[in-house]
Amino acid sequence: MSSIPPGIDSTAVVSGEGITGGADAESDEAYLVRVLQTLRNATRYGKSGDFADWAVDSSPEVSKAWEFKNFGVFGALLIQVIGGNHIDGITPVGGLALVTEYINTVAPPVLFTVRTPALRPLNPAVALVPAEDTLTNREIVTGRLKTYLEATARPGIRYTAGMLRDALIDGVTISGGAVKLSDSTTGEVNTTILQLPVLGDLS
Repeated sequence: MSSIPPGIDSTAVVSGEGITGGADAESDEAYLVRVLQTLRNATRYGKSGDFADWAVDSSPEVSKAWEFKNFGVFGALLIQVIGGNHIDGITPVGGLALVTEYINTVAPPVLFTVRTPALRPLNPAVALVPAEDTLTNREIVTGRLKTYLEATARPGIRYTAGMLRDALIDGVTISGGAVKLSDSTTGEVNTTILQLPVLGDLS
């Protein structure tokens, strides 16, 4: 029976000059990462939402992720990842291989593919009530649209001009107005699961 406690490097040698040989100890940073990964994965086993969470954990480049079942001819799980946000700007993720590699190390053996969606600009034209058409209110309109998209946008979502209008009007600062989607003849924009709507040209 070995007298060496678990976790101690058995190749190290104690001599009059101190401890020699053995392997480098785990750094505090590496230990913290390993502990956090264990805690995060304690309740993750591949249920709905777990793959998206793993994708966010995989890289600081990933800020949001979504899952879509039965993608492609083989019915793989599609994981869409993006960086940034709608307030400061959305960025496609370049390191998809890194995301895939991380998920493979923590997830059960499931057929999946990682992609970053194409950005689908929404180009709304907003007409405020004349008395409320000020520079300050125009800035408020921009901020509210960005905030609304940050809270609701995802691949495959549908937006209408009415939905955007409702996001702007508070009955006080902005009491009314009209919104049109400049590049839509139907007043709505539909996206696929391969596209993410973002705020484009606002007029």
